[in-house]
Amino acid sequence: MGEAPCNVLVVTAPAFNTEALKASLRGVPEHWGITYVENAGEALSRIASGDFHAAILDEDVELDEGGDLVEAIHSRFRTLPRIVVSDTTESKRAHQRHPHAHFVVSKRTDLPKLASRLKRVLTLKPLLNADKVKALIGSEIPGPPPVHAAMAEVMRTGDAGIAEITELVESEPAVAKATLELACSKLLGRAESLDSIETAARYFGVRTMKSIVWAADTKNHFTPNEDRPEIPYRWLATGVLAQRIALGDEAQEVAFQAGVMHDFGKIVIQAHASADNWRELMKQSRKRKVPLQRVEHDLFGVTHAEVAACLLAHWGYPYKIIQAVERHHKRPPRAQAVLTPNGAVYLAAALTESAARGAMRFRGETANTVDAEYVASIGASKSLAKWEELAERFKYSAFKE
Repeated sequence: MGEAPCNVLVVTAPAFNTEALKASLRGVPEHWGITYVENAGEALSRIASGDFHAAILDEDVELDEGGDLVEAIHSRFRTLPRIVVSDTTESKRAHQRHPHAHFVVSKRTDLPKLASRLKRVLTLKPLLNADKVKALIGSEIPGPPPVHAAMAEVMRTGDAGIAEITELVESEPAVAKATLELACSKLLGRAESLDSIETAARYFGVRTMKSIVWAADTKNHFTPNEDRPEIPYRWLATGVLAQRIALGDEAQEVAFQAGVMHDFGKIVIQAHASADNWRELMKQSRKRKVPLQRVEHDLFGVTHAEVAACLLAHWGYPYKIIQAVERHHKRPPRAQAVLTPNGAVYLAAALTESAARGAMRFRGETANTVDAEYVASIGASKSLAKWEELAERFKYSAFKE
């Protein structure tokens, strides 16, 4: 935010050690305004009448009538970036409990990181107020894929067993069909076919199944027809490759999810742009021999990566996934000499596009390429040939199944 004024609302339960939280925020600029409240009703009232740039929410604060304050804020104030301060130290469990928190910080281990997390979550504000995205797709931001959103809700409430996931997916036959086809893809290394959503959920587990459902549900949500059936396979190929490139369990999970989600902004633009604009987009990419995002920026003032990131931010996805999706065509900063999930998705997106160059030319797109200097900067030059081989192998599953 630089030197601009910044107002942050902090909502804590009376039993919370507020002094520890205040100490953790001493790293923010002195001119920022920090408002502390201990009541959910007052918090909602303050947000409705005030000009807050972010909210820090103690998960122990509930609505007066019962219910989740985080979910209430997500529902009513979607353009407000939010951090949840959680009792748990397990990141996966915390994010499952709070699927619409942009950051989750543990009270026990992560409070010293709160100031840096706050500065990072504030970078979502331009995405959440993206006027150019709204000008392109309309003033109403589309809602999330409905089956996937329902899955997130049952996972939040702790009711996400195999039976519940199966019932949700099978409630939408088109999504169930596409999900099962993706689950049987060679991309996921399954040697034998799966004969039902329940079997697939048992084999992959709920978390991986959630990403598979996301790809099928998103394609159906924005393009509910049989046009370009290879799209979710390409998303899945990028997700699997990003997961293989990333280092460490948590980074691999973020890379897989963001890789699967990285390119859905294209079908959002196609669904909302006029047919003439879409044809012109493809024509200019082919004629100028430049990647699609450069022509998108020239024609619309916004790229498919920014459209996707804007929607994910509105839908309450975690910051790390939003960042990796928004930057999947941007080389990570030179100061970042380690492989991050963002870097893994950047590499996977470029490698899968390069491998699929022939098929992309047929559709009028020009592929992005890998920055070899970046690969060298993270000490991965010897791994590049292996990643290229994987991308080439995945190409056949992504375009021929």
